[in-house]
Amino acid sequence: MSIVLFIIIEADYNVTCLRIYYLIKELFFDFIDDE
Repeated sequence: MSIVLFIIIEADYNVTCLRIYYLIKELFFDFIDDE
């Protein structure tokens, strides 16, 4: 049971990291386009 919970938390953490990564990437490219 705890293993399944750990996998769910781990997957959720990875998705959050991906969202943050893409958000920063988008902002970064917008910044480059402005210059």
